[in-house]
Amino acid sequence: MRIYHYDPTTGEYLGEGNADPNPLDVGKFLLPAHATFESPPLEQPSQRRIWDGLTWQYKNLPEPDPKPEPSLEDAIAIKKSQIDAERDRRISRFNWNDRDWDFDSESQRLIFSEATSANIGIRPDGDAWVDADNNEVPLTNAEVIALTKAGREHFERLFWQAREHKAGLSSLETIAAVEAYSDWPVE
Repeated sequence: MRIYHYDPTTGEYLGEGNADPNPLDVGKFLLPAHATFESPPLEQPSQRRIWDGLTWQYKNLPEPDPKPEPSLEDAIAIKKSQIDAERDRRISRFNWNDRDWDFDSESQRLIFSEATSANIGIRPDGDAWVDADNNEVPLTNAEVIALTKAGREHFERLFWQAREHKAGLSSLETIAAVEAYSDWPVE
């Protein structure tokens, strides 16, 4: 026999199941707590089905809370995050010697290590380094150091550009002004 479960506090319909047979009374079924043999009415949009102890009733779903308007501080924090993401995207690749080079965090770690090896004389002069298009490019130790220096200058320029850009947000007084603030100057 089917039974219908409801929440013990709210009476809201939770689902259905099967009643266990009563071992002491053949042909009868056990009714667990917070369940009824009475089937609930059909589901209705924007309605909950509630057991009131005797019958099922419909109850309107509460209106969702309106989404709070972001504060000026929230809008500035979001814009700063967008500026940081664009800074990181721009830093991750740069052009040196008519080639594009990767310069994300991992690439920076690798190229700085390679430049250190060149400086202390353990990097074979003329070994290949892989550019952003996956081409093997033979580089002298002096070129590895120049590549690293160019990457560092690229990083510094964009880092300070982003800081200056974020500082400009402090003078804005409305959310609309913050949202309209250009993410980055055009390069």
